[in-house]
Amino acid sequence: MWKKAGVWDALYESDGKRASDYIEDLRAGVADFEKNYAEYEKLNSPNGWGLAEHAFPWLRRVLAAFEQNPEANIRVSR
Repeated sequence: MWKKAGVWDALYESDGKRASDYIEDLRAGVADFEKNYAEYEKLNSPNGWGLAEHAFPWLRRVLAAFEQNPEANIRVSR
């Protein structure tokens, strides 16, 4: 889902960068997810661990956090 939304880099390849570097990508990803929600549902994991109904609200929260803290340094843990 993250690759389809174009937010993979913002979520997984952004360690040490500023939140402001990814706000536009996240906005575009949220907009695409909302507009094409049914397409994202097709990507739901069969085991239930990756569902659009959980991913979309979480992505919106990430965007809000980045917007509220644009100068924050991102830390990615895997």
